[in-house]
Amino acid sequence: MSKLHRIELYFPLLQSQSKYVKIEEGDTMGTKRKVKIELNAKEEALVHYESEWGRNESIKRAARILHFANIGTETMREMCEKTGYDYETVSRMLKLFETMGVDAIYQCKRGKRINHLEQISDELEAYFNENPPTDVPDAVRKIKEHFGINITATPVRYWLKAKAIRIKSQKAYRQKRI
Repeated sequence: MSKLHRIELYFPLLQSQSKYVKIEEGDTMGTKRKVKIELNAKEEALVHYESEWGRNESIKRAARILHFANIGTETMREMCEKTGYDYETVSRMLKLFETMGVDAIYQCKRGKRINHLEQISDELEAYFNENPPTDVPDAVRKIKEHFGINITATPVRYWLKAKAIRIKSQKAYRQKRI
């Protein structure tokens, strides 16, 4: 059940209306910037629900910003003081609201980490088949020299293990055991 559907259950008489965003900027730098957005009743109920009872702190923060923007403030500074967040956070949320509407409160994605080794996996496997590393620090050094990627030993160790690539010292150890 979506959150908007849940809100409609609590407030069944709400009517859908279009939203309006009014962020007035002065003509020159340093002038005051009024902030006022208009939410329809459904959107207002959703923002209130998320700001009061939401579980995710990022969503709560965004909902609080939209709540105070709906009430309206004379300046961005006043808006920052009321919400307790800095200028960048408030302005980013308002810009996101302009493009996405109320759904902007659910935009709390974090950047996805890039696994550089997976991007060059095939080339790296071929290189290590021709020139096997003696140990993990040697593998790190070879990756930096040949591919120009600065990377620590831990992800290299995990990647070598996942690809079942044996380093020279492991091969020698395995031969002694047999």
